Amino acid sequence: MAEPEAEGSGGGGSPGPGSGAGAGGWRRPHGPLQRYYGPSAAEAAEAAPDPADINGPHFDPEVFLTKVRSECPLAQLLAREAELGREIRALDSDMQTLLYENYNKFISATDTIRKMKVDFRHMEAEMDNLAANMAAISTSSARVSAALQDRHRRGAQLAGTADETLDPKELTECVEMLLQLEEPPEELCEEFLSHAGARLEAELAALEAELLPPAPPGAAATPPPASDILDFVDRGSSAFVGSLCLLAGSYRSLFEGRAGAGPGRLEAFAAALTARYFELLERRLALERGLGDT
Repeated sequence: MAEPEAEGSGGGGSPGPGSGAGAGGWRRPHGPLQRYYGPSAAEAAEAAPDPADINGPHFDPEVFLTKVRSECPLAQLLAREAELGREIRALDSDMQTLLYENYNKFISATDTIRKMKVDFRHMEAEMDNLAANMAAISTSSARVSAALQDRHRRGAQLAGTADETLDPKELTECVEMLLQLEEPPEELCEEFLSHAGARLEAELAALEAELLPPAPPGAAATPPPASDILDFVDRGSSAFVGSLCLLAGSYRSLFEGRAGAGPGRLEAFAAALTARYFELLERRLALERGLGDT
């Protein structure tokens, strides 16, 4: 009677302490799952085939029931039945727990994937908007670059023209050398006034750039100019008037009394430029009076 009881307890209880680890350090499961999955492959290979071992790979229920009925009393059979029922319920509870945990993980993964799809759609829309904005920025940048390139080209041309224009002192020295080489005074006089006039015209244009164009009648009030009237007059006197006086002195010292210089040519040249300069002064004074009225 002891043998079936030992087999019954061995079939329903936990294995001995010597079988706690299998080959390769594999950790065996505990509790009802251990009894459900059975021993490791190494232990099953070492043990002899036993059809009455409920946890063995060669288990035969008919042999097990025949052996238990023949060797165990009724009380032990009832106890064994109750023990198997408890083990089955515990195993079912563990299986349900595993099922619910995996189901919750599956639901969480499904929600995560759905959220990622929504986020990717939103990200695709934002990327499309970003691509459209980048295209617009590229177009605007190309347009601005073209405009700046044109302005740079014009600025380079103006700078080249300014570099090529001689100041009055250099121009006077050049004319003196040409007169020493017996060049025709009439042609030199014309060239001298032409180059000097270009220099003075540039100074008048710089002054005029500070003035706003006159407003039509009935228009809104003209905004104030960028510079003060005293600065405007000071720049005009030091730049334009000073250059004109130096030009007049150089012209008289070079061409006065020479044949072909043409009487009154310097006076007409200076009168035209001076008239333009006074016109600019009147416009600036008119702006100052307009500001005083407001």
